[in-house]
Amino acid sequence: LHRRAAAGHAALRLTGRSVAATPSRAVPVDERRDVVERIRGAGYTGAPVVAVHTGAGSTIRRWPVERFNAVLRSVGNRIGCLVLIDDQAAAPLEPPAGVPHLRWSGTLSGLKAMLSACDVLLCHDSGPLHAATAVGCRTVAIFGPGMDRWFRPQGAGHGIVIEEPMPCRPCFDRCIYSSAICLERIGVDRVSASLHEALNELASSSPSSVAGNLAR
Repeated sequence: LHRRAAAGHAALRLTGRSVAATPSRAVPVDERRDVVERIRGAGYTGAPVVAVHTGAGSTIRRWPVERFNAVLRSVGNRIGCLVLIDDQAAAPLEPPAGVPHLRWSGTLSGLKAMLSACDVLLCHDSGPLHAATAVGCRTVAIFGPGMDRWFRPQGAGHGIVIEEPMPCRPCFDRCIYSSAICLERIGVDRVSASLHEALNELASSSPSSVAGNLAR
């Protein structure tokens, strides 16, 4: 079972209350308004707003930052504003030349507000992935040692990039190799293709996208 489903079963048995199949969290209007103003102030152009987070609970779950940078260069001309979510444990991301951007750091509540104003989050199998799904942000998640059927984002419009087959998954962050081959084998082209697909889906439904609302 997906861990959300397992928790839902436990909640039903313990409390008699059922939980929604997909996560959902409302963001206070004033918090979202502040985020929107920051995005506009960064030079927002009207194209989709893309957030990137390179962090993960374990270094084994981290795809190389230089590959993230290569992905961003491949889609730079399609980004209206790039939100670089601070990760002090990794080298800083390099925004493509000419792409409006801002660097964000703050509280968990602030992170959810920021993600609620973004169209897509590019990230690892990590906490911000699930925060994004709860506030209505599409995700493209890179899975390494984590089991996707347990932790994949819930709901429509989300994509994952994962190397299969990988018989040693899940290793619970105790890799049996000198380095995490489950991530090393994921190339830039695959992640770029998944992000392009998310942007294409947004383009086909632009009237309801966050970027469309920001433009108004």
